[in-house]
Amino acid sequence: MTDEVPLLKILLVGYGAQGKTSLLRRIIENKFQENTKATIGVDFGLKTIIYDGSHLKLQIWDTAGQETFGSVTPIYL
Repeated sequence: MTDEVPLLKILLVGYGAQGKTSLLRRIIENKFQENTKATIGVDFGLKTIIYDGSHLKLQIWDTAGQETFGSVTPIYL
């Protein structure tokens, strides 16, 4: 039996300036930052949580919402 923590990948997708980066920062750092810079391409964060008595590692991907970066998002889907 392995002691590896299961990995859950989450992808935040949506239009630009809708709060994806703020949500990511709130989950990962437990901070809310109202004004953030636009994401260029993608960003991600990692956090280990305990759910139902088990450890889970969250890998949360924040995709750019601007149409300019629309061709990048499908790579991560």
